[in-house]
Amino acid sequence: MSSNAEVRRRAVQAARGESPFDLLLVDAQIVDMATGEIRDADVGIVGEMIASVHPRGSRTDAHEVRSLQGGYLSPGLMDTHVHLESSHLPPERYAEIVLTQGTTAVFWDPHELANVLGVDGVRYAVDASRHLPLQVMVAAPSSVPSTPGLEMSGADFTGAEMETMLGWPEVRGVAEVMDMHGVLNGSERMQEIVQVRSGASDISGGGVFSINHA
Repeated sequence: MSSNAEVRRRAVQAARGESPFDLLLVDAQIVDMATGEIRDADVGIVGEMIASVHPRGSRTDAHEVRSLQGGYLSPGLMDTHVHLESSHLPPERYAEIVLTQGTTAVFWDPHELANVLGVDGVRYAVDASRHLPLQVMVAAPSSVPSTPGLEMSGADFTGAEMETMLGWPEVRGVAEVMDMHGVLNGSERMQEIVQVRSGASDISGGGVFSINHA
């Protein structure tokens, strides 16, 4: 039996009350992201798995018990759009800082790296994100340059570059589509970029202040 399967088996047993938790967090206020409620509860953990969230004081069997003294407990936060390179920090240092603030995952659009280094900059983002305690999901920058004809950049991405990056298993989708006018006016280049898909990489990000004033 694999280690993950063994932990899952033990977690189920603990949840059923057939064995103790490895760790029991008590006196917590749970921030329930599904219902929007804040409620008193205890949390039983086995290995790296949450085995049970149950009424406060209803379980006491655990190898270790820690009181959170009424503190808030929530799932890890996800930053759904970040240009990590704009922090001027290497990814490992960035991870050290944001993890202490509750962020456990980020969706990284390495646009600035790509604007200078092209596909090699995105490759760096992928490689530098490996083996971090922070979950980093890299997206393929879609707007390099962001304002064609108005800026100098180190690369000019088309559908070919997007297809290359989306072919990497670590790249999760198409990053922020900033060339709003290109999309709305039917730019052949932007149509080619946003239509590129590879495997499960079917996420596209974008932003617009107001389509009415585009």
